[in-house]
Amino acid sequence: MRADRLMALLLLLQHREQVTAAEVARELEISERTARRDLDALGMAGVPVYSVQGRGGGWRLVGGARTDLSGLTASEARALFLVAGPASAVTPAVKAALRKLVHALPEPFRAQAEAAASSLVMDPQRWGSSRIEPRPPRLLSELQDAVIRGVQVRLGYVDRERSETERTVHPLGIVAKGPSWYLVANTEAGRRTFRIDRVSSVDPTGDPVHRPDDFDLAESWRAIADEVERKRTPHEARAMCAPHGMGVLRMAFGDRLEVGGSTTDGRIEVVICGNDEYILAGELAGLVEYLQVTGPPGVREHLASIGNVLVERYGSEERVGLQGHATRSGPAAGRTVRPARRRSLYDRRVRAVAAFSVVDACRRDGSGGSPTVVLDDGPFSDDERRATPVRIGVSHAAFVSPSGAVRFFTSEGELPACGHGTVAVLAVRAQRTGRADHVLQISGHTIRGRAVRVGDGCFDAAFEPGPITLSPATSDLSEICASLGVPAGPPMFVATLGRPRLLVPVADRRILAALRPDLDRLRAATLAAGLLGCYVHTLPDDGGRCAARMFAPAIGVPEDIANANSTACLAAHLARPISVDMGDSLGHPATITARPGLVGGIAAIRS
Repeated sequence: MRADRLMALLLLLQHREQVTAAEVARELEISERTARRDLDALGMAGVPVYSVQGRGGGWRLVGGARTDLSGLTASEARALFLVAGPASAVTPAVKAALRKLVHALPEPFRAQAEAAASSLVMDPQRWGSSRIEPRPPRLLSELQDAVIRGVQVRLGYVDRERSETERTVHPLGIVAKGPSWYLVANTEAGRRTFRIDRVSSVDPTGDPVHRPDDFDLAESWRAIADEVERKRTPHEARAMCAPHGMGVLRMAFGDRLEVGGSTTDGRIEVVICGNDEYILAGELAGLVEYLQVTGPPGVREHLASIGNVLVERYGSEERVGLQGHATRSGPAAGRTVRPARRRSLYDRRVRAVAAFSVVDACRRDGSGGSPTVVLDDGPFSDDERRATPVRIGVSHAAFVSPSGAVRFFTSEGELPACGHGTVAVLAVRAQRTGRADHVLQISGHTIRGRAVRVGDGCFDAAFEPGPITLSPATSDLSEICASLGVPAGPPMFVATLGRPRLLVPVADRRILAALRPDLDRLRAATLAAGLLGCYVHTLPDDGGRCAARMFAPAIGVPEDIANANSTACLAAHLARPISVDMGDSLGHPATITARPGLVGGIAAIRS
């Protein structure tokens, strides 16, 4: 039983003296079966509660037992005020409740709670959007009252065509989505949603709401929202995307992007949804560097038409080439001229502040490896750091300060550690300083490493990854296994190095190569489990050679070409030296060598 529901149930009992399971279900928005389980759990937790049988019966606290808020810890009090504080600015009732709650708190927690209430401002507006004042709809409180009391209402409603209707509804719950509020209710025509700012009148009938026993507001809203999205985006475009373009696609399309499996050439199958084929083509036209649109024919025809118009309109004008030099097509073609366009502030800051190198880390037999950009850190925002790997065309970026502190970023955000990125950093520092041994600071930990030159621009780099914790995976892994397409039978382990990841064994390389995970489903499952990703591996042969694939869509990396930290975790788990082949499914063969306490590979500095 959730602690927040236990507390709500306890307060409900002491407020009403006696409640039935049906009343608990209505108040807490749960089923009657769940309410009965919660009441039993309350007694098992040591609360003096008992049931009265027969007509007029229910559940009561023994002797009118009561509780106060003295059981709150300091962190719980801070969390409560942190969440409720911003709402008090627009909801007087919340402000009054917080004021009373302060006096009910233990004395040592009061100052921290009041500070927490004023420490957070929630601004729902996106940058560049028009200002919308967070005022609740006029009839919100009346509808909330109807939901809480469980009574039907006669609802006046103005639809989008400005036609006013009136109907009797069974209010089930209220949802706030962005600046809009919605009532979820049952009607004669089935379950419906109503925008509360379009409600013109609310007249309670006094009749009880017929609430389904298994109704769950959050699940119901998810189904409603999914259906709305399907209706808003009925058209699909299918495409193949280069691995380094996935971060751009996620930022551009969000939930409209569906990610499939990888192909033999390393590209990733994607589907992008939209409400019109022409608009979809317009959105995709700027991403052709990463995408090959394969269908449907309508979208491809619109793309061709858009391309023809662009060439006709801009083909003879000055344009900036891929290396930042301006060129002309037409009569002046081939002549380098001064750039006419201003570089973005970000690009100018990178060029002015940061020296950077692109490194292929953990190569195999002189080719492949995981491309990583290594930059001198500068006065960049974290948004600029996240944009860097996307702009350079790699999956990971390492920002290195003069003191040796390293920060790793993907398009999704900062990583506490990155193994192949550390290999790349060691190679770059060895090239610049001429020294083999280096000390790095990563997420507050001291990492010692060594990089020895083995060829022109090539280094054999290895480092001590730091402490690794291993534990058997005890939670339900069925959703993760189903999204990966592997059986749930073999024992799996959670390995933590910076962040936890799941070690998933498979029988052989053939099974490993055939995996086509559902990446969207895996992203949701790993986020729910608090995991960085899944490291799927074969067991090593007598010589210690094995293969692996690392899927980490939760951090913007559908599949990693080379993951040295996870390989270090596997070596610690197996307690033996190993050599792991990765990247074959992406067309970038990589090999990582590891033994307990040391991991590395060959790094080639491209530029």
